[in-house]
Amino acid sequence: MIKAALPDIYSATNFRWFVSFVCRTVGEYIQSSPYPWLHPPIPLHLKIMAEEEPLCRKRINKPLKRSKNRILEHVEDKIIELTLQNTHFTSMQLMMELKQHGINVSIGTIKNIWKEEKLNTRELRIIKSQSLNIYV
Repeated sequence: MIKAALPDIYSATNFRWFVSFVCRTVGEYIQSSPYPWLHPPIPLHLKIMAEEEPLCRKRINKPLKRSKNRILEHVEDKIIELTLQNTHFTSMQLMMELKQHGINVSIGTIKNIWKEEKLNTRELRIIKSQSLNIYV
């Protein structure tokens, strides 16, 4: 009987509505209560879910960990910097340019970085460099 009265919280839209409803209801109850210290505050993850779309089953407050097998951040930044300065370069030409800077990476690594940064086509690289006001 009680289950019929509750909304179906497993769909994304109903879940978002349910979480925002709970936050509003609990928040109003705590504010109107003469003893607010007796009520626990609304948890941060419920506030975030009420404001944003739920990320399915991903953890919200989990810090992003960088894999130990990944290349160094300054090398990745240098690849992106040279890519945006030389949008017409192929991955082979960019690899040769990086060797002049003392950085040895493979073509596959460059292509993977381009894919992560959505720079894998020449048009995308040109659009990104123009949006950052980098003119070649």
